[in-house]
Amino acid sequence: TSIEEQIHFYEQNIKINNSSVAHHNLGKIQLELAQKEPNADKKEKLLQLSLYHTVIASQIDARAETFYQEIILYTITNQVQKAEESLNRAIKMKLKHEGLYALKGLDLVKKAKSSRDKKYRESIKYFSEAGKNFKVLFNKGLAHLLIHEYDEAQKTFNTLIENNYDTQLIYYCMAIIEARKGNEENCIEFLKKIIQVPEWKNKAEKDLEFHSLKKSTRFQSIFR
Repeated sequence: TSIEEQIHFYEQNIKINNSSVAHHNLGKIQLELAQKEPNADKKEKLLQLSLYHTVIASQIDARAETFYQEIILYTITNQVQKAEESLNRAIKMKLKHEGLYALKGLDLVKKAKSSRDKKYRESIKYFSEAGKNFKVLFNKGLAHLLIHEYDEAQKTFNTLIENNYDTQLIYYCMAIIEARKGNEENCIEFLKKIIQVPEWKNKAEKDLEFHSLKKSTRFQSIFR
């Protein structure tokens, strides 16, 4: 069936029984169309229609996938406070959805003030329930790193390396961990994997994470 036929089907379904599923699915189609629409005015109209139907869907029946769609739409339309309110409401209702857990974990990381902040540990709990995609595992590993749980961070980053994700970024994180642990040779080996790329070389040369190694001739030699 075509997109037009699907839209007509859900519009008729809404007229007949005003179901949450119909509103959700119509909002989903409109969101997908908005993401492909090059015209700014048409894009905005589709986003507002999508948000309208998605909010109605969540009011009729509080389903996890609808809340997730609602939060994404609030975020896209720069309604940050409403996005956060919807996310917290979904979490409070204990709705199970990997996307919701990932968003909550990221929200906690952004709000954490220092390595002692309990929000980091709480974020790890949510990331652990949020699936195995790159962003989730990277943010989980980063949270471990930021609270000095280096072994756990390395386990998570190794999982990413084994699955051929963005290895340059992960190697850099691993180099930071080894520098913090005082393992100069291991740190250098990770940096050697990426400093042939100018942007990583420049970053490593200036990064204070490697300050303790700056006087080492072995460390200096890899930048020549």
